[in-house]
Formats: sequence, C-alpha cells, structure tokens
Amino acid sequence: MITRVCKIFLTARLQQVCTRMNCQKEVQLNILSKNEAWALFKDKAGVEDDSPTLKVAKEFARECNGLPLTIVTVAKALKGKNLNGWIAANQRFKDSRHSDNQDVCGGIYSLGLSYDYLENDNIQSCFLLCSLFLEDYVIKIEMLIICEIGQELFSNVDSIEVLRREIHEAVTTLQQSSLLLKAYDEESVKMHDVIRDFGHLIVSRGENRFMVKDGLMKRSISESFECCTTISLWNIEINHLPNKVKFSKLKILFLKGKKSLRVPCAFFERMTTLRVLLLQDVVFTLEALQFLANLLTLCFINCKLQNISSLRNVENLEVLALLQTNIQELPEEFVELLN
Repeated sequence: MITRVCKIFLTARLQQVCTRMNCQKEVQLNILSKNEAWALFKDKAGVEDDSPTLKVAKEFARECNGLPLTIVTVAKALKGKNLNGWIAANQRFKDSRHSDNQDVCGGIYSLGLSYDYLENDNIQSCFLLCSLFLEDYVIKIEMLIICEIGQELFSNVDSIEVLRREIHEAVTTLQQSSLLLKAYDEESVKMHDVIRDFGHLIVSRGENRFMVKDGLMKRSISESFECCTTISLWNIEINHLPNKVKFSKLKILFLKGKKSLRVPCAFFERMTTLRVLLLQDVVFTLEALQFLANLLTLCFINCKLQNISSLRNVENLEVLALLQTNIQELPEEFVELLN
C-alpha cells in the first residue's frame, strides 16, 4: 500500500479545480522536479526567502519526493508553525524513516503531519470515519453526522444542530488540510485514494483497529476481524453471512450487499458493544436488534426489512434512518424509543 503513494500524481488542488469545472477527464501531473517541488512547497507553506524556517522547509520539500499531493498536504500542515514546530516535525520524520527503514516512508509520514496537526480528536475521528467508504465515494456530510452521534465523541454537544455545525467545521478543516476534497455540492465530500490508504495505515497499528474490504466473496470471515472495533464491508458477493461471529470489541459496522444478501439474526448475537450499524442492499429482520442493546445509530439504505415492530428492542437508539426501504409507516412500538 505504501508504494502506491509513489504512483499517484494528482494533487488535491487539481482535483478540486476539475470538480468545480465539471471536467470529464482526469489529468495526471507527473512527479515534479526539485525546483518545481520547492516552488510548490514554498507557496503552500507560506515560506519567505528570509524566513527562519527556510532551511528545514527545503529539507521537507526534498523528502516529499516530488509528489504533489504529499507536498500540498505537508506544506499546509506546517504553515504558520514557528521554527521549533518545524524542527520538531522534522525530527519526528527522521525518527520514522530510521525505524521503518523504507525509502518511501517519507510520502506516508508527510501525509501524517496533516493528521497530527489537526486541532482535536473529534476532527481526527471524522477523518477516519471518511476512510470507511469506498474509493471515489461521494460521502454525504449528514451521514457523517449520524455516525458521529453513535460514537459519542462530541461529548460537549447537547443538540443535533450544534453537532451538525461541529461536523461541518471539522470537514472544512480537513478540506483546508487537503485531507478531504469537495464533491458535487457543499453537503458532500470525497477522499483521495492515497489519503484513504493513509487512514487505513493509521488504524492498522493501534488499539482501535479498522477492517475495510470491497467485494467479500468467502462466507467465512477471517479471525483477524475479531480484534476490530470498526468493520466496513462493501459489495459482499455471498448470499448469507455466517452465524454467531465473535466481534467482542466491535463498535461500528457497515455492510453493503451486492446481490440479495441476507443477514441472519444470529450474526449479531455476540456484537454487544455495537453502537453504529449501517446496512445497505440487504434483506434484514429487525428481530436481530434484540442483541444490540447499546446501539445508538441505525441506518438502512435500500433494504428489505422484516418485523419492523422489533425496533422497540433498541431503547437507547438516538438516530434511525430509513432510506429507500419497503417501510411505509412506523409501528406503534416506535413511541418507546424515547431518545
């Protein structure tokens, strides 16, 4: 995955321009020469010829290996930092290069500077949440909002309107750092595939491990899934998921079927910690909700739902989204969902 960074030549700015102009063809920008790379880095970082950060800035520009996307992200991350901030970041970069002993590590670590310099954990969480979607997926900001409610990270927010403003502000910060791109309108965003891969790298090593897969074809789910706190499975090609899978740490689950995927009740029996569940293109009986007492966000997209009255089993639910489902009206039991 790391070597992919060296093969991607589109800059975030170029993609944004193409989006605004409604371009139909992507234009590739080759690896920059040393002079071109420095000119781009200097411009994005706001470095002047008499700046005390000039020397260390040139070091960073060289380590970006001429990759425009990397140059833009690291330059924006360091813009406005004092000399000590630049030196500290440069030392962390050198330590990372030494420990990993990979020539291409610089590209990945440079992207990491933008992530490290995000203002707070909530913005970082928003970034990682965006990495759960497919490459080139148009992510609705409202979808980020309902998922963040389930994560309970914005603990100081007491209304959904305030949370909505916080998420919009987080998205703006990520766009300014070139970690997210604008999509078709102000209510949606996209993530560059290199940035998405970087997000997966972050969560592949920590305690809160993510699993993101496209096109799951085997019925047996790998045992490596068991330690994950977040799982995102897209375009599942099997017809049935297995029963009683042990996901003792799982908090977020995205499932999207490709055909007529049936999700059995017993699939959720051991997911007692699940807080966010998003199902798309599946056949699902809501009797399974009896196992999900801690669920806070439940979203169905283009699903065939059965036994809707079983909604009463998720008393702690705070967000319910029914999009393009076969449900025409809510049952009387819905009034029991007081949250």
